Amino acid sequence: MSLNLVSPGTKVREVDLTIGRVDAINEQVGAIAGPFEKGPVDVPTLIETEQDLLATFGEPKEDDAQYEYWMTASSYLSYGGVLRVVRADSSTLNNANDKSATVKIKNYEDYVNSYSNATSFNYASKYPGRCLNDLKVCVIDDFADQRISVGSGVTAGMVGLGVTQAIDGRLEVGSGTTSSASGFLRGVITAVDTTNNTVDVKIVDKVSTSNVSTAATYKQGSTSAFIAPVTTTTSTSLGIATVTGQINEAFDASISGIATANIQLGDVVSKTAGTSVVAAGTTVIGIGASIISVDKAITGISTAGAMTTFKFERTSSTSTTQYPIKVVTTASATNATFKQVFANSWIYNTSCRYFLEGQSFNSASTFTTKSKIDRSSLKKGDIVEVVRNRSNNVVAFNNGVLESSILQITGDNTVQLSDSLSVEGAIDLRRKLNYAKSTAVPLEVDNISSLIVAPKS
Repeated sequence: MSLNLVSPGTKVREVDLTIGRVDAINEQVGAIAGPFEKGPVDVPTLIETEQDLLATFGEPKEDDAQYEYWMTASSYLSYGGVLRVVRADSSTLNNANDKSATVKIKNYEDYVNSYSNATSFNYASKYPGRCLNDLKVCVIDDFADQRISVGSGVTAGMVGLGVTQAIDGRLEVGSGTTSSASGFLRGVITAVDTTNNTVDVKIVDKVSTSNVSTAATYKQGSTSAFIAPVTTTTSTSLGIATVTGQINEAFDASISGIATANIQLGDVVSKTAGTSVVAAGTTVIGIGASIISVDKAITGISTAGAMTTFKFERTSSTSTTQYPIKVVTTASATNATFKQVFANSWIYNTSCRYFLEGQSFNSASTFTTKSKIDRSSLKKGDIVEVVRNRSNNVVAFNNGVLESSILQITGDNTVQLSDSLSVEGAIDLRRKLNYAKSTAVPLEVDNISSLIVAPKS
């Protein structure tokens, strides 16, 4: 016989020891609905402790006396009972999103049924409510660490080739110390863009001057990252000739009676002796048999035809490039220029959908997506399905298969598949999840995959 006494938190149960065991049955199961801070809306959720209540439905709030519901639930749980808690709906509830769209995703089932194909937003908070405002979303990939622009000649065959850059003289930052780096950094090309002549590079290692390789992990701004090459231009002046000539007018833009051997257009003129005044930077713009013309009038003669000694100098410039980036091809090392840095992280194992351009497809294997392809969600080699727009109905390819692999992604939104398709109407491209597989030892848990719900594209 079991007695429920009035005293809270105390229960007396009579147990027949001849049974040999005791089945734990919780007889104190309650239910409550309230305007909680967060959590799924209109879904009864089993809550067994106050910590569960905090984690699932948030903290008590003063707004609209919400704390009264929260404290009631907490009090009940403190007496040893369990609760089915429901977050109540409201006409003012909305989900934070990146497009300022009016969106209310009550729970996961509501997302699947009503919002999995929505185009009014790209990212939205998991649950409605103000507590999820100001969320930040970062989309990152694991294809490469950096994207490098090559002048020309990028081909698909460059995938897998090496990229190098000398790091001599760059600052190596250690734990409380700094030193001058030496050797060079190496990477491997993981993808190419033949239209924009860019290559995506994954950092591999650093090689010392003694040819010792050390594995390197990309870190922006460190010696484990490619940097933009630095080009330095040095100008030097070379004395060409010192000759005498005549200035015949008070403001004369020519020098006559002069030996013009070795003098060239662009040479800079200055005076070494005589009364004439030559402005700084006066340049030769014309050359005759015994006369030259300059771009600035020469002044200050005392007597017409007076002789003045002039000096002619020529400026030469040389450019040197420090930290050149070289793409090592089978024929030669091609210089490249730095373009853009990517953050290195992971690639999501998630299902995603892209709406395809067009309404009629005849043996098509190349498709154009309406939006830019996010390389963290779709890549070469992925297995995909074609589904009817705004449904989960899979369309078979011409050879009867229901899925195909991506052969190539070019530009921002062009996908080439390994199989062709003929279909009428709006369709989407949907990536299939990668699951864990084992051919030798059976998996204890099947279908292991990421639980992250992918943002819509």
